[in-house]
Amino acid sequence: MNFRLSCVLAAALGYLALTQEMLWLRAVSYATGGHPGVFGQVLGAFLLGVALGALGGEYATKRLKRPLTALSMALGAAALMSWIGMAAPAYGFMQSQSLGMALIYTGIAASAALSGVSFPVLCHLALQDSVQRGSSASVGIGWIYLANIVGSTLAPLLTGFVLFNLFPLPQLVLFATVTALVLAAGLGFRRIALPLAAVGAVALVVVAHPRLYDNYFAHLHFKDQFAAKGPYKDVVETRSGVIAVYRDTKRVDGGPAVDVIYGGGMYDGTFNVDPLHDSNMIRRAYMMAALHRDPKRVLEIGMSGASWTSVMTSYEKIETLDVVEINPGYLRVAEEYPASRAAVHHPKVTLHVDDGRRWLNAHPEAKFDFVLMNTTWHWRDGSTNLLSAEFLEIVRAHLLPGGVMYYNTTGSDDVVHTAATVFPYVTKYANFIAVSDAPFGLTPEERRANFARFVRDGKPVFDLSDPASAKLHDEFVAMPLVDLATSYRDRPDLIRVTDDNMATEFKKTSRAGVNPSRRWSNLFSRVRW
Repeated sequence: MNFRLSCVLAAALGYLALTQEMLWLRAVSYATGGHPGVFGQVLGAFLLGVALGALGGEYATKRLKRPLTALSMALGAAALMSWIGMAAPAYGFMQSQSLGMALIYTGIAASAALSGVSFPVLCHLALQDSVQRGSSASVGIGWIYLANIVGSTLAPLLTGFVLFNLFPLPQLVLFATVTALVLAAGLGFRRIALPLAAVGAVALVVVAHPRLYDNYFAHLHFKDQFAAKGPYKDVVETRSGVIAVYRDTKRVDGGPAVDVIYGGGMYDGTFNVDPLHDSNMIRRAYMMAALHRDPKRVLEIGMSGASWTSVMTSYEKIETLDVVEINPGYLRVAEEYPASRAAVHHPKVTLHVDDGRRWLNAHPEAKFDFVLMNTTWHWRDGSTNLLSAEFLEIVRAHLLPGGVMYYNTTGSDDVVHTAATVFPYVTKYANFIAVSDAPFGLTPEERRANFARFVRDGKPVFDLSDPASAKLHDEFVAMPLVDLATSYRDRPDLIRVTDDNMATEFKKTSRAGVNPSRRWSNLFSRVRW
């Protein structure tokens, strides 16, 4: 094989291999709800497959008379295996959790093994040409590896940052599969059967792909409940993740149908701002009126469906509301719901598409009375970024005197303990905690006046002439806010969450809201503290 062509092909193989690994990573992460061990598990299965494939490559170069044919067949087989293997778990989960997870890691290893055959064979063919031209074998192998590394580096840049923003995962799977089959056809041009087989495979893939990958993320999410629950209403994909909206018509509490939003395969709230019909625990948002006397400047980190943002805009005391959301897909979802759309475009609101920690570090001058985070499940991948002691110190530096940080613990006592080691005052409402350098001491009269300042469409949210609304209002006004800082700070059984230990993600304990598929996956991440 021509040496220059070999370098181009090595870059293409690197690009396709890393692209397929990224596609697998997104699929597995979604299926497990963001399990923090997924990256290591996917990488381990992928490297195991590559190692086994390298053995096959050695056999092909030493014992087969037509290594170029073997290269073509291996590349085509790897493409088909990845295409089928990535779809199979979606249907395997409909039978059982264990079958779905077993199919995932089997598919990763098998496709990587077939792909792993290709590179040693390519090196063998390229070096034959290099030696025949009188060049050094060591220099030749260096150029081949350099080309492969360039292609591998291009994958996260092009696929990760660009294509994931432009196309959904099923279309990217189709792109990677067809591209690999076309390369296989080109390599097998000396034997007419191979190009014809590759063309037939491309036709099969293009025709069968829409049906095979139909409702893909809903299958990964609902698993054996898919038949009962049905498909998603909408799916939005960006490089930051997958957002899905599901129309829940069969609620456990017997309430009216609501649209539920899922981020990365986990519950992320519903579209509701009515505290009387509390389908999304939106009452926690209104509780801010009992936590700060006069919150003029507010920061919200993480917008999701913008229901909480809508509540903030209805609070007359708030003058400015900065909203930092890392995934721009939520903005597209919010546009479909009147209350959320009005909140996103409210004159009080300034939107920033960015990571919360990065935005705070980039704006040291920004100061706030109130910082709100409806944080995702504490055990999920990346949750430490918003729950660690280091992040709390960053937020603390951005609070004005008497400022309050109010965020979701999702049931983790370690999160409360960490807050108590940073802030002198900690109190709790439902699964939220409020922390501050000043005690929480609003009188009932101050609370009553604050709750009266929630106004929507020219009418008070808490209508005291309505018995149900008046009862809820009185509960808010009388809600005791007990300081928990000392009791949680002194508990020896809890761990202070830091950027280094990532305790919320890797501490082995029972976790609220755990996706059932994580029980199988936890076999690979037994970390004891």
